[in-house]
Amino acid sequence: MTFRRMVVGTDGSDSAMRAVDHAARLAANIGAELIVTHALPRRRKPTAARDRVTASYDIGTSILRDAAAWYRD
Repeated sequence: MTFRRMVVGTDGSDSAMRAVDHAARLAANIGAELIVTHALPRRRKPTAARDRVTASYDIGTSILRDAAAWYRD
């Protein structure tokens, strides 16, 4: 069975980026597309919804930008 796509999640931590590294190598070896995603935990103390969405978006964008830059050809 050949996989065409793989998905790996990251929170930007060292251990998560090692998982991205492993997934990237595996995907390259089998010729699969790698999809990198992220999720952030919900804060216990509520903040303004707009601020929370904006902060999550900014953090996620930064994490994914770093991952893409690391593996760009």
